[in-house]
Amino acid sequence: MGWNKIIKKQKDDPIWEGLDEDPYFYFVHSFYPKPDNNKLIASTTPYGCEFTSSIRKGNLFATQFHPEKSQGAGLRLIRNFLSLNSEI
Repeated sequence: MGWNKIIKKQKDDPIWEGLDEDPYFYFVHSFYPKPDNNKLIASTTPYGCEFTSSIRKGNLFATQFHPEKSQGAGLRLIRNFLSLNSEI
């Protein structure tokens, strides 16, 4: 729990546009997904082990961290997500 960095798995994905190389986000829970398909993993986070901290498939993007509590990086991520999905 608390602030931790994420490691982007697909650095050229527009969801990460304008974010630092390894941006920090705010984590509240110790739960995390273990996808059967590793292609879904958008980011991981090192904390004892390297765990999946976000997944993406098409217009679905889910995070284990809380973008709304993550200050500037979180606002940028939300802005990126909304701009990606503005055509829906």
